[in-house]
Order: sequence, then C-alpha cells, then structure tokens
Amino acid sequence: MLADQFIAAASGAANSHALDQISRQLWRVHAEGHIAEADAEALSESIEGRRAALAGKVVLGHAD
Repeated sequence: MLADQFIAAASGAANSHALDQISRQLWRVHAEGHIAEADAEALSESIEGRRAALAGKVVLGHAD
C-alpha cells in the first residue's frame, strides 16, 4: 500500500530536509488522486511527529 511506503520513508528520514521532500511528494500523490484526504492528513501528522522527534521534542499522541 502506498501509505505504508510513506510511513516507512518518514520513519527512516534522517533529517528535516528529507521529511520536507517526503511531505511534498505525499501532497503531490494526493493531488493526483492516489491517496485519500484522510490518509494524507494522517500521514502528514506522522511526518510532523517524526520531525518533532528529530528535533528532540515531545509531541502528544506520538511515541516516536
């Protein structure tokens, strides 16, 4: 499933630049109709959770 690929990519991202690229690609794929709005939003939240984890911040609802 495409969403699983985005989750794996975000989980393995080493820095915020990589997360920026993943996020842009996510919304491009969503605009092309390959990922539903709700899934794109959930994936975006996961990306932001990873971004916070890389920055050393604690985010409610994420156990990264």
